[in-house]
Amino acid sequence: MTSTLMRSRQPALISTASRTVSQFMNSAEGNAPQNKVHVIGYPFAGGQGLQGPELSPGWLFRQDWLQDLEVNKGVSVEMVHPEARILWVDAHIDANTPASSPSSNMHGMPVATLAGLVPNVNRKPCLSLQHLIYFGIRSYEPEEIKLIEKHNIPWYDSRVCHPDRLPDMKKEIDKHFFPDGQRTPYWISFDIDGVDKSEFASTGTPEGQGISLKFMMKFFETFLPEACGMDFTEVNFLQSADEDDQQQIDMLTVRLIVEKVVNIVHHKDKKKEEIKNSKYQYGRKF
Repeated sequence: MTSTLMRSRQPALISTASRTVSQFMNSAEGNAPQNKVHVIGYPFAGGQGLQGPELSPGWLFRQDWLQDLEVNKGVSVEMVHPEARILWVDAHIDANTPASSPSSNMHGMPVATLAGLVPNVNRKPCLSLQHLIYFGIRSYEPEEIKLIEKHNIPWYDSRVCHPDRLPDMKKEIDKHFFPDGQRTPYWISFDIDGVDKSEFASTGTPEGQGISLKFMMKFFETFLPEACGMDFTEVNFLQSADEDDQQQIDMLTVRLIVEKVVNIVHHKDKKKEEIKNSKYQYGRKF
């Protein structure tokens, strides 16, 4: 498995990511089940008008605890598995175009850009909307909802994203994506603003009424064993620098998320009970 952690979600950056991958995902190793984690950092903050996201990859690579997790840093990949099904966790649909966006800000256009819906982008589409499901969305433009309806893209808003619902959600998703039983890997795209802002403040695009960290930990347990990769975006510790202990709490939360992901990947052939009994439990309590 390749894990791309903490990059700012931008169309230009995502295109760069697809260009800079080495042949890992197309190699025999990349297509086989993986029990290893490669971390790729993308220091970028364009599009959303706030400084800070570009600092997160460097912060991650400087953490002593990352060295203890047996991950490979800075490994590049050339192309994501073309048939991967995308589980997009986000407060936003991210499918605006210059015509539909009130602000014309590219920050809200990565899905549209990857799917080839943004004009004058000289790049072959690399995302099929039929391979996409949303979780946690609650802030969007009318045109984005029309796009979801037009392409019959399933989505779970934050009100139904509860940990105890995940087994049923998994069955629904598998039935939608793999009706003939022929399975392909998942790719998890996790924007931290999908989490409720009361649980994580260090992001430039916070939204209330979001999903819980407990849900996300269970989500990782449910889908990571069948995933070929993951990205983790929109972490911006500058946004919580003046909020007493909030920045330190959020840094701990990022650590717990990364450790959870790595532990699941390293032990994904073990029983779920062994994963649940690992050192760190849901959220920030352990």
